[in-house]
Amino acid sequence: MFPRGRALRGLGAAALIGLLGALLTGCAMRASVPASYEDLVAQGAEAPVDVAALRRAFLARSDFDERLRELLALEAQVLAAIDERPLRLGAVGSAILDLYYGSLAGHQALARFYAFVDSTEQAAYHERWIAAIQADIEYAGDGSPQAPYPVLFANQAKAYLFARGLSAVGTTYEQTESYPLMLRAAARPDAGRIELVQFDLSDTYRAYEAAVREDQSTVLPVAGLPATCGDIGICEAFNTYAFVHLLGRGEDSAAQVLIGRTLMGVPGGERLEEAAKWLLEAAEAGNAVANLSLAELCLIMAYSSTTPSSAQLWLERAERRFSLAVAAGFDGAMVHLGRLYLRGEYGNDKRPAGVGLLERAARLDNVDALQNLAVLHTEGAFVDRDFEAAEAYYLRAAEVDEAVRIVYARFLLQPGYGRSFNDRAYGWVRDAAKAKDPHGMLLLAQLYHTGSHVDQSTRRARSWFKKAVRVAPDDPFVVNQAAWTLTVTRLPRLRDPRYAVRIMDRVMADENGQAREDPAYLDTWAAAYAAIGNFERAITIQEEAIAKEQGRSDPRARETLPILLEHLAAFRAGERISDDAIP
Repeated sequence: MFPRGRALRGLGAAALIGLLGALLTGCAMRASVPASYEDLVAQGAEAPVDVAALRRAFLARSDFDERLRELLALEAQVLAAIDERPLRLGAVGSAILDLYYGSLAGHQALARFYAFVDSTEQAAYHERWIAAIQADIEYAGDGSPQAPYPVLFANQAKAYLFARGLSAVGTTYEQTESYPLMLRAAARPDAGRIELVQFDLSDTYRAYEAAVREDQSTVLPVAGLPATCGDIGICEAFNTYAFVHLLGRGEDSAAQVLIGRTLMGVPGGERLEEAAKWLLEAAEAGNAVANLSLAELCLIMAYSSTTPSSAQLWLERAERRFSLAVAAGFDGAMVHLGRLYLRGEYGNDKRPAGVGLLERAARLDNVDALQNLAVLHTEGAFVDRDFEAAEAYYLRAAEVDEAVRIVYARFLLQPGYGRSFNDRAYGWVRDAAKAKDPHGMLLLAQLYHTGSHVDQSTRRARSWFKKAVRVAPDDPFVVNQAAWTLTVTRLPRLRDPRYAVRIMDRVMADENGQAREDPAYLDTWAAAYAAIGNFERAITIQEEAIAKEQGRSDPRARETLPILLEHLAAFRAGERISDDAIP
């Protein structure tokens, strides 16, 4: 029962003492006979009681279904107007607490009402309940997918976000093995990036599941006329999806988003039109998450269209939906639309707007935006070529996301960029290698190979290359990097082409696999065979690499094709190849 190292935020000293007393009382009760809902409400007349026990007792009531249905409608009124007409909140808040005394929205309404009429003592009482409910939510979770905050239903999640100074700009439901029903809320502060917060609604779902099994007249939590599983025809197949589907029919926009996303994933795109219907309903209800999904759906339609006019129409629709998501504050939408602009999907005139969107997302510490801007400054594409600015963007991204630390270190090692490898980057690489990150191992091998920031050691370089492959023997990038260096290096003690052939044979064994589609990997494979004198096999593989490259539409293929042809000529002449960029 005692908090497991979690801070009980937002509690004053008196509230904290009262809450701990309530928790102790709850522990004592559960050791014997659980208190009834009525008993707990009576105990809470003076100070908050064990909120989790109150929630369980409420869900154990025979009439919880009818109460919850009414509760949701009244809580929605409070959430829509808590900062408006405070005098009306008194009656609504009282009606809410008559239905469920653990309602966060109900106590928020009454705290606001009593503060407005200068009833300080009554307002303080409801503030203590607000603090206790928040503490209960935070005690059992942290808002992550692995430990979502427990709440009665979606309205309590929105009331909790309001208490933290956040507003839910969009929601959707999710399901995992551990949590049958979760709510994911995109929450936005007055300033700053959108935060994704997860809430666990599983207790309430399980209560409905058990109730429907025992009594098919159980009223379900949908808007409009009361409905039962029999009315909807889901009594025999009552599961999470059926529950979400009925919520969607009851105008729950979070359910509509999940249904739409699920239909988008049907193979062959056979139900995209139906998916669009559900997502449009959610978007029209103000659920900004739906706009993100609609934008993705429009792109699918655009890229599968058979006529240019149809493709252009769907691209325009995607732009409109992305723009709505951007207006709601979704930094991911800023990045996605920015990339589309930079690719020229909407014409050259909008390319500068793409840079602006990336910069806007970067100010919100979006890692993808920061990395994209780093690449643009490295290449001098749409912005001035500026390696110092690129490094600054990579460094900012690395500070937000540890996974970018290796990318930053790799950037510093690129020849021609004029950047100095530093102690911080070396520490990140060393720590990643010790943690058995194969990409960290590759970089540490490269440092020992070139003598960058460490004393050169071919023995240690060779060891770290092979350790990386042992950790990730089926990762084409890792294997290719190690194999290429061990094949074309000019250091005899580091060269090991037979090992390179062996590891490349493994990763390239699947003729239909992704690695076999990459001309660069095929080039490494061919070079390894040439290095051991098997030029016939090298020529066959290199011809495959050239055919793949000639079939690519990427403009960069024009730059790499001559290199592949040069290597093929060398193999036909019985020559091995080396890479001047590798010692």
